Amino acid sequence: MFRFFASLVLGCAFLFAALINVLSTWQVVQSSVVVPGRVVALSAGGSHPQINFMTQEGEVISYPQEGFIYGMKVGQDVKVRYAKNRPLRSARIDAFGSIWATALAFTFIGACAILTAVSNWARKQESGNGRHEVLAKE
Repeated sequence: MFRFFASLVLGCAFLFAALINVLSTWQVVQSSVVVPGRVVALSAGGSHPQINFMTQEGEVISYPQEGFIYGMKVGQDVKVRYAKNRPLRSARIDAFGSIWATALAFTFIGACAILTAVSNWARKQESGNGRHEVLAKE
C-alpha cells in the first residue's frame, strides 16, 4: 500500500510541477522576442552550445544552452527567444526541445509514477480478491 501512495503522491507532484512549468513557459513564449544568434563554442558536444546574441536594445549576451537539442555546430546561426525584462536568464534557442523539455520531462515522470500507482493498486486488488476466494472455499 505504501508503494501505491508514494507513487501517487510523486506522480501528482510531478504533474503539478509540469503544469506550473507549462504555464510559465507559455507566458514567456507569448511575451518574448526572437532575435538572431550564433553558436560560438561547444561545451560538451553538439547538445551544449554557447550562444551569442544581441538584444533589441543592443546588449550582447552570451549564455550556455541546455535542453533537448542536438547537432549544433560552431558558427551555426540560430534564433534566440528571450524576455525583454531578463534577457540572460530567459534566453533559449527558439526550438521545441529547448523550450518545452522540462515540461515534457516532468509530465513523463509524473505519468509513469501515476501508472505505477495504478498498476500497484490493481495488482493488490487482484491478489487480495484471490486470497479471499481461496479462504471462502475452505
